[in-house]
Amino acid sequence: VMEGRLGSLDESQNNTNAVVTRLEQRLEEVLRAIQQQPPHHREDPPRREPRQDADRTLFPRREDRREQRRAREQDEDRRREGYEHEEDFDQRSQTSTYRERPKPDKSRFV
Repeated sequence: VMEGRLGSLDESQNNTNAVVTRLEQRLEEVLRAIQQQPPHHREDPPRREPRQDADRTLFPRREDRREQRRAREQDEDRRREGYEHEEDFDQRSQTSTYRERPKPDKSRFV
């Protein structure tokens, strides 16, 4: 009875060794295949060109939202520092200018 069990143990050990050997061979094949592939440039993936007709007013890009937030913060800073917003309707530059707000005349309150 014991011999039968020992025989089956040897058999399962052989099966396990065969499986391990097959796995090792497959692993070596995969590693070789990986090494033969050209390196991938992860740092800059190919960028899709933005569609010119895409309507960015509905879905502003993250960068656009960042720029808008930065512009708003600058406006608030300038207002705090005593500057008044003055739109410049120069269509070529599309910029807005700031002029200094006149200081209140305190002599009237004396």
